[in-house]
Amino acid sequence: MRISSDTWAKTNAFAVVLILLVGGAVAAVGVFMLTNNRTNEQYEVTIEITAMEIASDSGSVYNVVHKTTEGNRYYNPESGKFDSTSPSGKADLYVSVTMGDKEKFTEKHMRNVQTAKEPAVEETVSEKITFRVTTSSDSEIVAIFLMIGGSSGSDYDSVADIYADNAGQHGINLSVELKDGVEEKTLTGNADSDVRGLVKLTITTKVI
Repeated sequence: MRISSDTWAKTNAFAVVLILLVGGAVAAVGVFMLTNNRTNEQYEVTIEITAMEIASDSGSVYNVVHKTTEGNRYYNPESGKFDSTSPSGKADLYVSVTMGDKEKFTEKHMRNVQTAKEPAVEETVSEKITFRVTTSSDSEIVAIFLMIGGSSGSDYDSVADIYADNAGQHGINLSVELKDGVEEKTLTGNADSDVRGLVKLTITTKVI
């Protein structure tokens, strides 16, 4: 049977459309594979804490009082006991850093409790915390908290605000780009928070 020229033209047109559709689908799959099939890479992320400070309107962050035979006594972070007749002007500070399911801590550092709305750097430190991560993602979340050491370990520790956008939000989540690089940050609490902290840090990321 002979195919008419009109039918032949329609068949050719359909074939061209089919080829274009199949070609487009293959290209789309290729793009999807390139953008969604990143191989896992290993990274080393080092958080160096270079300063930690704290401030409150009252000049103190410890307000718990114990009754003793000699009268009411406030917690004294320098002795680790409730032996002070007035609130202490010192605070025992450390930083908590969490990446993924791992939480690490700096050593504790005694600091003067400032009264400025934004605490200033009075002393510098160099506390390094390192994480190793294997992922196909291009970024990772790091959670930072400025902790105030209490009288009996972590169960009595509290948190200072280092999140400037909203009063009382305390810690902050930072998105770290997973590529070779160095980034410096200063985290300062909201001026309306009761206890305002400052943390300066340097984030160093490298592919390993």
